[in-house]
Amino acid sequence: MKKSNKFKSIVMAAVLIACSATANAQLESGIYFDLTIPTGSFAKDVNAIPFGQSNIGKDAVVGIGATYRASYDFDIQVGHIAPFAEISLLWNRISSDNRDQFDKVDGSAPNYFNIPLMLGINYKYPLNELLQPYGEFGIGTDLFMTSKESFKGPLGTVKYKYSSTFNLCWQIGAGVIVGQYFSAGLTYMNMGRHKMKHSSSSDGGNIGTEKRSLGAVMVRLGFHF
Repeated sequence: MKKSNKFKSIVMAAVLIACSATANAQLESGIYFDLTIPTGSFAKDVNAIPFGQSNIGKDAVVGIGATYRASYDFDIQVGHIAPFAEISLLWNRISSDNRDQFDKVDGSAPNYFNIPLMLGINYKYPLNELLQPYGEFGIGTDLFMTSKESFKGPLGTVKYKYSSTFNLCWQIGAGVIVGQYFSAGLTYMNMGRHKMKHSSSSDGGNIGTEKRSLGAVMVRLGFHF
C-alpha cells in the first residue's frame, strides 16, 4: 500500500511539473543570416579547370545563407530549453582565381548549394535581462546541389552535370541572445560525406561518382519574434 501511494505521489509530481512547464512554454520563430566558412575538403584549393570528377566539391570560399527556425520554449527554472526545427539555404562559390579562369574560356563556374533540414534542442540561461548565453545541438539531413559547369574547348563547348545528393548532417553551436530580439553565435555544421554522380558531354554522358566530405563554420546573426 505504501509503495502504491509513493508511486502515485511521483506520478502526480511529474504531471504537475509537466503542466507547469507547458503553461510556461511559448512558440517562437527566428530568422538567421549566416556567413559560412568552408572546412576540410570543401575548402581545399584547386588550381585547374575544369573541375570535373576529381575536383568538384572543393575550392569553396566564404559564402552566405539564411535559416528559418521554429521552436517551443520551456522555462525549466534553471534556464530555458527549446526543441527546434529549422531549414537553411547556404550558397558558396569557388575561388575568384578559378572563376576568372572560367571567364577566360567563356565558361560557367560551378556553384554549391546546401539545404540542411535540422531537428535539435537549444538551452539558454538568462544572466540578466539583457544577456542569455546559449548552446545547442541539431541533427538532420543535408541536400547538396552543384550547378553545371562548362567551358569552350578545341572541339566546342564541354558541359559537366552533377546530381543532387542527400546525407546525414549535424551541427553544434553557442552564442548569446541580446535582449529579446537579437542573437549572435558560432555554429559548426558537418554536412556529411556526399556521393555525387556526374556526367559530361565530352564522354558521351557516361556517369561517374565521387565522394566528398562537406563542412563549415558559420557566423550566425539571428532575429527572433
